[in-house]
Amino acid sequence: MRLIRRSRIPTRVRSCAGFAAKRTKDFLAGRACARHALHAFGIEGFALGSNPDRSASWPAGFAGSLTHTAGFSAAVVAPQTAVTGIGIDAEIVSSVSIDLWPSILTPAEYAVAATWSPERRQRYAAVVFSAKESFYKCQSPLTGAWLDFLDVVVNVRFDTNTDTSGRFSIAPPAACGRTFAARPLTGRFRIEDDLVVTGITYRRLAAVS
Repeated sequence: MRLIRRSRIPTRVRSCAGFAAKRTKDFLAGRACARHALHAFGIEGFALGSNPDRSASWPAGFAGSLTHTAGFSAAVVAPQTAVTGIGIDAEIVSSVSIDLWPSILTPAEYAVAATWSPERRQRYAAVVFSAKESFYKCQSPLTGAWLDFLDVVVNVRFDTNTDTSGRFSIAPPAACGRTFAARPLTGRFRIEDDLVVTGITYRRLAAVS
């Protein structure tokens, strides 16, 4: 698995039809990250296309994911011999404002948030939001399922004595299919300043004869 971070976006970019200038830079920065990640596996000159749902179309035999937010773009790639699906997401913590929480947090997640300080509560909401985005990107190419934020519950565990890193788990809903929903998936998160990055993978278990 390769994670590539680019904080500088090239100033000379070609326009993409229908894209605003900032979105064009974000789009191209994500593709540049993908090229660097694929280069680590010896793949050169691959034109990363888009599927009908506008997700990235990766080379045969590889799973990948893209993300971008203000000042940050990243791509993660892995051979499907290692993982079947993969998702990554980045969000600005302070942008996950309290007025968005009813559309992001389930009642169970609200109950957890209520037990923490306002500072950790904000970080928690941002982690949950980002984790659900990562999970969606991981499962969507495999299942085609369209999920709402309230369709899944994220269990967050902060690392001991820190509010800036930890793990999360998600039990895939029935909409993802019987095989995919067979077990919870576990991911990781990290917060630096006002940025949270989450990542999650899925590996299909071999059938037992």
